[in-house]
Parts: sequence; C-alpha cells; structure tokens
Amino acid sequence: MKIFNHEQQHNQFIVTTHSLDLMDEDLRVDQIWFVEKNEFGESELYNLFDFDMPSTTRGDYSYKKRYIAGLFGATQIVNQNRLLQNVFEK
Repeated sequence: MKIFNHEQQHNQFIVTTHSLDLMDEDLRVDQIWFVEKNEFGESELYNLFDFDMPSTTRGDYSYKKRYIAGLFGATQIVNQNRLLQNVFEK
C-alpha cells in the first residue's frame, strides 16, 4: 500500500474492489469509503472516518471483521428476487 501513502505522492487514486482483505492493509480511515443504496435506490457515499473509532493501534483493530459484522453499513446483502425481477424486466 506504499503507492497510496508515499510522502511525495501528489496524485489521487480512486480504486474500487470487493476484496475485504484490503480493509486491514496499511490504509488510513479517510481512505476507505463505502457505498450504500438508500430506500430510493440512490447510492450514498461515506467513509470510515465518519465512524467513532476507539483509540487503538491499527494492528489490533480489524476493520474487515467489523464490516462483516455490519458495524459500518453498506452490507453485501443482495435481494435476489429484486435482482432477477430487474433483469427480466429489461
């Protein structure tokens, strides 16, 4: 993750992934963002920095584990019936 946190870095990267393992790599809380659909189907964007985090060192705090437990929202629950309905309507 040095490419994202290099002192001389003056670029901006926007990377999307479904790999939860990256959450526990050497990223700052302001570098981890979530997208969640609201009740109108609109995407809302927020980052990990928005959550109250206990003061702890990164080594003993697993963001991935807490994300899977649903503490940050943006859960990966897929409504299969709605998905199939949308596919067949088009």
